[in-house]
Amino acid sequence: MRDLQHKENLSPIVSAPVELRFAPGGTEGEVTGYGSAFGVQDMHGDVVQSGAFAASLARHKAGGTMPAMLWQHDPAEPVGVWQSAVEDARGLKLSGRLNLDTVRGREAYSLLKQQALNGLSIGFTVEQGGAEVDRRTGVRTLTAIDLWEVSLVTFPSNRSARVTGVKSPVHLESREQLETLLRDAGLAKAAARAVTAGGWAGLVKPDAAATELLAEIRAFNSKIRNM
Repeated sequence: MRDLQHKENLSPIVSAPVELRFAPGGTEGEVTGYGSAFGVQDMHGDVVQSGAFAASLARHKAGGTMPAMLWQHDPAEPVGVWQSAVEDARGLKLSGRLNLDTVRGREAYSLLKQQALNGLSIGFTVEQGGAEVDRRTGVRTLTAIDLWEVSLVTFPSNRSARVTGVKSPVHLESREQLETLLRDAGLAKAAARAVTAGGWAGLVKPDAAATELLAEIRAFNSKIRNM
């Protein structure tokens, strides 16, 4: 993360690592995470304070704009759009969607799924009076930031800001794949086979195994909710 000395120079170089969880369903290519974490010193000696983005986000909202989603801070390579950017107790919370109709968007999506790409980075300018430097430590505390963009980047710096999710639909082409998926999620072999053979109704049987199977499916449902 680095502030932009000139507004035309959109090339900050410090980033935040990515931690991914893949969620089936939803819209393919959706990305959620944190572009900045409050109170964490990055490798350039900057600490972003809670409230630093508030005025900039308000201006974006009033103007109907959002920070750009770029690839490696290159203004010529947008890879999608950020659809929501808000401050919460942790930091700058973001959600958006990669553009899978572009080559770079598809590449970014593939790298995120593989966890080969592990960084986010913000591009910004510091508002007048929006920074305080500790002369003893050299640490700069940022209190007012004009946010221009949040990029997908390679090298992490702020270790507390993370991507928390990428939507990736599950495609099943056979009953065996479904059974494997259910068993990997923790469902017993007999229950998984019952589901693939007859749906959830296949678990309800008029025998002594019914109670055990229903207990397993309740536990399975709980796992699905937690995922």
